[in-house]
Amino acid sequence: MEGRLGSLNFRDIAVTTLYLPFCCMIGCLSYAMFFYFDEVTESKCGVHNFVPSISGAVCMRPLLHLWRFCIVAHAVPRVFVTHLYYRAHMALADKVTLWKSYTSLVSLVYLFDLTDILSLCGLTIWKHLMTATNPADTTKKTFMKNQLLIGTKSAEFGIAFANMGFHGTAAKDFYNLKIVASLT
Repeated sequence: MEGRLGSLNFRDIAVTTLYLPFCCMIGCLSYAMFFYFDEVTESKCGVHNFVPSISGAVCMRPLLHLWRFCIVAHAVPRVFVTHLYYRAHMALADKVTLWKSYTSLVSLVYLFDLTDILSLCGLTIWKHLMTATNPADTTKKTFMKNQLLIGTKSAEFGIAFANMGFHGTAAKDFYNLKIVASLT
């Protein structure tokens, strides 16, 4: 294979995509609790909580930059995984005879997955841009807005772990897939 540049096991990409946000989240939470405990554990009502929310922890610098890098870095493989699932389900469309709207539902799920990924990146970048303009004031406002959007810390953690778990299934679903780069 003269024009072949190399190959990569997709399982390695999927595992990296899973662990990148997980390790970043744990690192940001640990750092925030150690260096910014009072700021990240106080609710908007002035009540102190023992564990900060994810959105509260990643609003602090330098964690904001690390979080932004990890989210954007893991977004590209997530789009690839989403596209693989879409193609796999569309390949099954001829075999699914019970649902006439199968392809429409697969396309809708594909659109929802892409929206999820782009929304996460958009929120991460928006949060960074807003914090860069006025760090002290915007951090508090962003934290409060995220608390209202997410609801509670347990829901925020639940969403994060469910999202990571869903994308972690790609490592098993596409276990034998190899990605080959070539010049041809």
